[in-house]
Amino acid sequence: MSNDRRDVGALRLAPRTMLVSTALYVGNDFDADESYREFRSLAEREGDQESLAFATAGRVMSLCLNDNKVAEAVALAAELETIVGGIDCDVATRSIILTAVVFARFTNCEFDAAIAVIDTILGLPQTESTMELAVAQTIRGYIEICRGDFVRGRRNLREGTARARELGPVNHAILLVYSSTLVALGMYEPDEFVEEMVDALRRAESFGDICGLITAQCAYGTVLVRAQSAPRHDAIEVLLRAKSNIQKHNVFTLALGITVSDLAGEAARTGRRDEAIDDLRVSFVSHTDTGFRVFAGCVGEALVELLIDRGRPSDLAEARDIVGLWQHDGRDIPALDLVRLRSRALLAAAEGDSEAHARLAGQYLDLCEKLDARGRLSEARRMVEETV
Repeated sequence: MSNDRRDVGALRLAPRTMLVSTALYVGNDFDADESYREFRSLAEREGDQESLAFATAGRVMSLCLNDNKVAEAVALAAELETIVGGIDCDVATRSIILTAVVFARFTNCEFDAAIAVIDTILGLPQTESTMELAVAQTIRGYIEICRGDFVRGRRNLREGTARARELGPVNHAILLVYSSTLVALGMYEPDEFVEEMVDALRRAESFGDICGLITAQCAYGTVLVRAQSAPRHDAIEVLLRAKSNIQKHNVFTLALGITVSDLAGEAARTGRRDEAIDDLRVSFVSHTDTGFRVFAGCVGEALVELLIDRGRPSDLAEARDIVGLWQHDGRDIPALDLVRLRSRALLAAAEGDSEAHARLAGQYLDLCEKLDARGRLSEARRMVEETV
């Protein structure tokens, strides 16, 4: 393109804005960091703050979902909050930008900050249902459930997901991942979602969008592998396809935390426990260091259980290290306390400390009941009964 044209900068900026902002959905089959740096330099030269904010929102989402680099996303989100306060843009654009801020705060477990931005989004003068409104309501519900406000949280999660279903199969599949990961965390009974997951996967397969397909496969597999009313082998096959698609397209890699954990469970169940432990260890370190701490909790819980099952002195020492790491995490997330209490109870039993095991099992059951963690209650009651 000739540099003689007065609008050459704007003409170059538009396609780069689109490329960076949509990488979330199509994956990063290019040097995403270099592409963003080039885009940012051009946007700043042109003085186009709205394009900068819009594309940066997409980059924030990609860093969280596709690259598992939450800390980098949070740093960019802080810049976004400053930029969006100084630009005059329409409500739709402002909602998209703020949604990226919400997601960065959410995946960094800054729940209060995420809720504050959600309130801003929900307070914008919007007359039509949008994906941003659906995401805001669903994440609010997720946070409320994790904090113990499960009546309001389940209502918001349900309404946000229903809003997304009306928008289309891709939107619906993306938001069902929130429900499925809450199932993995033990906050729901999996059978509550089986029919919806089956329908969502069917719709996503018919539609053909890779992001929708991957998220539908992840949600379907996560729920059905735990459900009593569904064949386990089918869920494992779908999870394997999801893992393959994620790795091929580099889309929604964040979901590998739960997917790898479930596949590791299957590997252990079929005689490949050492392989399962190795896979879980890599995933746990990744999510603890740079990813979503809630997923790190799910992965860590599975890892601790398998280490205890293998039972070498070094395994028990590693399990103690993981539990100790959690005890120094200052985040107030009651749903993650379930992970910690169960792991500590199992470790106490493995080490022959019956008194600590009984105390921790009782605390675990009390918290399950307080949070209405339906997917954990049966086992928690059994753990307490075994201590009597």
